[in-house]
Amino acid sequence: MEQIDPIFQLDKSILLAGMRMVLPPKPAGHAERIQTIKDLSRRVMEKVPEITATVGDDRYSIIANDVKEINAPATIAVMVVVSSFSNLPGWCETLTIEPGTSARFVHKGLPRDLGQTVAQIYQTWVPRMPQLFAKNLEIIRYPPNYDPTNPQGSFEYLLPLT
Repeated sequence: MEQIDPIFQLDKSILLAGMRMVLPPKPAGHAERIQTIKDLSRRVMEKVPEITATVGDDRYSIIANDVKEINAPATIAVMVVVSSFSNLPGWCETLTIEPGTSARFVHKGLPRDLGQTVAQIYQTWVPRMPQLFAKNLEIIRYPPNYDPTNPQGSFEYLLPLT
């Protein structure tokens, strides 16, 4: 993880469209969760050409309810940026990332190793910024041409603060 100052201000909303799934419970094992994410990513990316309102090539994964134990299931959404929610295919779910302050970290390495970056965030940044995981929402932004099999690849890991 490379990081100097994690505070990031998002000035405008980001409209996302894609699909969401419930993640297997943590006791099910890391491998089953990784496979669920891979399968969902593959399904969404195969269907992205059906979305005519895509903007750019960034891809997002949104993980909700996975950090803190609550009575709602943890979910993963794989989504792309769209210009509008109009005329989306029937299979699409939508999500808006609202403007606000987030902490932004860069994960370098394979996606399956994100847990190591999260552990470093807990050790280094949570003592300074205890609100980091308060929203129970994790946003991952994969850059264009991101290759999940490249151990030198990197992506942004965002934690909304407001």
